[in-house]
Amino acid sequence: ETDLTYDVLRRILPTDALDMPQLDADRLVFDNSKPGDYELISLSDFTFGEQAFEANASLDAEGRLVRGDTDVADNAAHSTVPGPADPKPDSFELVYPQAAGVRMGTCPFPVRDSYSYSSIAAALHAETEDRAAEARVPMDEAGDDAESDGSEIADADVAAVEPAGNPMALGSAFHAACQWLIEMGADALPAERADALTRLWCLTPEQRERFDVALNRWLRSSVRAELLAWPCVRAEVPFFSLGCEDKDIARYGAYAEGAIDALATDPADPSRALVIDYKTGGTPDETPDQLFEKHALQARVYSDVLHKAGFKTVTVKFVRVEQADPTLFVEPAEPQVVTYNL
Repeated sequence: ETDLTYDVLRRILPTDALDMPQLDADRLVFDNSKPGDYELISLSDFTFGEQAFEANASLDAEGRLVRGDTDVADNAAHSTVPGPADPKPDSFELVYPQAAGVRMGTCPFPVRDSYSYSSIAAALHAETEDRAAEARVPMDEAGDDAESDGSEIADADVAAVEPAGNPMALGSAFHAACQWLIEMGADALPAERADALTRLWCLTPEQRERFDVALNRWLRSSVRAELLAWPCVRAEVPFFSLGCEDKDIARYGAYAEGAIDALATDPADPSRALVIDYKTGGTPDETPDQLFEKHALQARVYSDVLHKAGFKTVTVKFVRVEQADPTLFVEPAEPQVVTYNL
C-alpha cells in the first residue's frame, strides 16, 4: 500500500526546514489563505515525524465532536461542531414506498372498420381458416376434421402457450413450411426445420405424421408445379384494400385485410394472377358442389382485393393437401383442388 498522507500535507501546509508539514499551523499555503482556514483536530495523542501532538477533542456518547478535555466535555462543555452551512443538525424521515398492486390482462383489440375472411367466417359461424391471422377465432368443435388454413392461432407466441395437439396448429406449421419453401426457393424442407416447426407449434406425433404426408403430397403435386411456373411467386402476401361492394360482404367493414398464402403474377402480363390457398384437415366425403360453395366466400374476398389492385383475371385454387383427388388415379396421389376463375 502507498501512504499519501505526507505528500498531501506537504502540498497544503507550511513546512519547516526539514520539509515536514506543520500540523499545528492555522492556515494553508495558498496565496489567499487566511488564519483559521486550517485547524488540527486530534481525537488521540499521536506523533508525526519528530512532532508530538495531544488530543484536543473527543466524541460524546452520540458520536458528536466535543472540543477540549474529555472530562470537561462530559460535564456539559458541549461545544458541538456544527455543520459548515447549517448550525442545526440535519434531520430527515425515512419513508418506504408503498407496494403497488399490479394487475395484468389481455387488452382487447380495438374495433376496426375492416374485415378478413376469418372474421366473416366467425360471424357466420362458418368453417374458419386453419392458420395464423390477426385475431383469435374460436376453434370448431369438429376438431382435426375441420378444414383449416391456420388462422385460428394468432402467431408463434400464442402457439407457445397452446396445449399440444391443438387441431389448428397443424395448419399453422404447414403454412410456415410452405412460406419457407417459396422464400428460399427450395424443393424440399430440411428435417431440422420440420423438427423446429413441430416444437414451435407443439404438434403431436400423430400431427407430425400428417404434416409429413401432406407436405410430401404438396411437393410432388402438379398444382405446385403450375405455381412455380409463374415468373413471380410470393408467399404470405399481406393486403389492406377497400372492401367489397357486395352487400352481403360490405356490411362487415369498409376495408378488407389479410394475407394470401401464395400469389403468382407475371410482370409481362399484369392482367392476371394466381392465388393458392392451402387447406389442411377436411373430410373426403364432401362433394365437389359442397366444396365449391364452401370456399366461394373466401375466393370472392381474394378476387375482389386483386381486382381492385388492377388484375382483370384472378384464378383462386384451394389445395386440400390432406385429401387426395378422388377423380385422379395416379401415384403419388394428387391433392384435391377447388378452383375459381373470377
